[in-house]
Amino acid sequence: MLEGILATVEAVIVDLACRFAEHCLEQFDARGAEWAARQGLRVSPYDERLYRVLLKASDAAGNPAGVESTMAELVHLVADDVEPFDAVHPETLALYRRLSRRSVPSRND
Repeated sequence: MLEGILATVEAVIVDLACRFAEHCLEQFDARGAEWAARQGLRVSPYDERLYRVLLKASDAAGNPAGVESTMAELVHLVADDVEPFDAVHPETLALYRRLSRRSVPSRND
């Protein structure tokens, strides 16, 4: 029974972190958005919605190195041994491709 409660609490925290981070981005507060996403990751370190917020926050701050380091952090967390980007959610990969200055092979290449 406790497992269901913990999962619910985790989901609520991640949702609030994402919502607050998006609000920060709307207010041009990239730092606040990053802080909110990092707080959510403390509870749910594999939730890619939070990594997408971090990608957007780095981009909003004009920090292309932050975009790259955020993606590297995520890939390190979820990568398999064959093709690291295959382990990343398609929505996250699409956002990264849009924000990155690097050429990233598509899944069909």
